Amino acid sequence: MFGAEHAILEALKTRFGRLVCALLLTTVGVFAAILFLPQATDVRLLSAEHAYVMARVIDSRVSNSAEVGKTFDIRYSFALNGQTYQKTERGPLARNELWDVLPESEWDEAKRTGEIRVAYYPPSPGINVLARNLPHLWRDLYLGIGLTVIFLGGGVLWLSIMTIRFGMRLASDRRDPSQRANDIF
Repeated sequence: MFGAEHAILEALKTRFGRLVCALLLTTVGVFAAILFLPQATDVRLLSAEHAYVMARVIDSRVSNSAEVGKTFDIRYSFALNGQTYQKTERGPLARNELWDVLPESEWDEAKRTGEIRVAYYPPSPGINVLARNLPHLWRDLYLGIGLTVIFLGGGVLWLSIMTIRFGMRLASDRRDPSQRANDIF
């Protein structure tokens, strides 16, 4: 084993290392929840109520990577009531100018016509998604919830077990207090 895996396995051999790993797991879970919750709210709103509009394709690109191969991406914008909207994110690390991936045939069609169908949330059109992706929003929502629960729940559970064991150890420990200092975690 190399790198991080080795460091984690070594850390798990000590009480302090287990504490650090549990805190790290919990921190990742909290961070995921902070990033995920605004997006989850948007998915819920958009799934409950949406309207459709034909958006203008404002940019397109073809990307190539060894892991995925070719991807066909577009960016779009649409106007409603004098306001222009694009795909964006909300939350503490929100990004603008997001790209959407399409199958090559749909990308060719969108590039040729200059338009693509978009679903948006009527009270707040800034919440929008390609119409073709609307049925998959719940799958993505459940995946995000699952990962957040695994990290946050696992870290909190681990910390709770460690705290209980520490309390039990202190309650049953009748040794000299100078020896107890070595058993803190």
